[in-house]
Amino acid sequence: MTTRKFSLLLWLSIFVASCAIGQTTDKRDAILWEITGNGLSSPSYLLGTCHVVPYTYTDSIPGYKEAYASVGQVVIEHDISAGAEIFATADMQAILLMPSDTTYAMLFTPEELTELNNVLQGYGMPQAEQLALRPAFLEMSLAMVQEAMRLQGQAPMDMDVINHGRADGKKAVFLETLDDAKQVLKYLFAKDLNMQAQSLLSTLRQLRDGVNPALEIIQNYKAQELEAILQDENFTAQDRDVTVDRRNAKWLEQIPALIADTPTLIAVGAGHLCGEKGLVQGLRARGYKLRPLSL
Repeated sequence: MTTRKFSLLLWLSIFVASCAIGQTTDKRDAILWEITGNGLSSPSYLLGTCHVVPYTYTDSIPGYKEAYASVGQVVIEHDISAGAEIFATADMQAILLMPSDTTYAMLFTPEELTELNNVLQGYGMPQAEQLALRPAFLEMSLAMVQEAMRLQGQAPMDMDVINHGRADGKKAVFLETLDDAKQVLKYLFAKDLNMQAQSLLSTLRQLRDGVNPALEIIQNYKAQELEAILQDENFTAQDRDVTVDRRNAKWLEQIPALIADTPTLIAVGAGHLCGEKGLVQGLRARGYKLRPLSL
């Protein structure tokens, strides 16, 4: 696997965690919002993104082109282009790679390990013992690699928000540092290895049966059924607190200053928009008016 592909999968894993798959609902929630009021002289905008959907999808989001054209700066979660720096450090290697005293043969029965390696072979990947990745990261890689390939060399939505913004002379801002992103990843991959192994087994069986969790993310996103993101029984309250709610709280402290004087487009994973502790409700609680544009 090339460094570029590994960087993309590593970064995508943050989104998978904070946008866990739930059941489809009948409730639709906008992925593009206008922010006004509370003393703003010009509107700013909040865009919920899907990291395995290319930027070209914004062409089909009502109101996006006008919103983008009107802003002077663009904001995303963190510097995606520096993804290689995240996993190159010794502390990240320690939590991405299998501990030296643990093997896949210790976590799976011989039959399960054969089942896993057959799936890996189908993806053109080495056997699990050769990869030496923790089960949680391998699970996310399996779920995302097919959908990441659908980008076919195109940059993910968030990355091109920044790329286009810079090319058009807009200021680029990041809501969190690479260290902040690393803390989320460390939480995800530090979970009990036996639990990781069972979750990996469940996902590979879904993939074998033609059910790709990553594809469900895309389907829910395009249907704007964001509440479905919050309804996965495997996405615990602690998971949500670490990967979504705490980050939202930090971002809500920064956003008022960012939009006070400069019309701004804020583009973050769609799972950060919805729910009682989501950015939409958080901004409303701070006195802003939010109007859905994409429904």
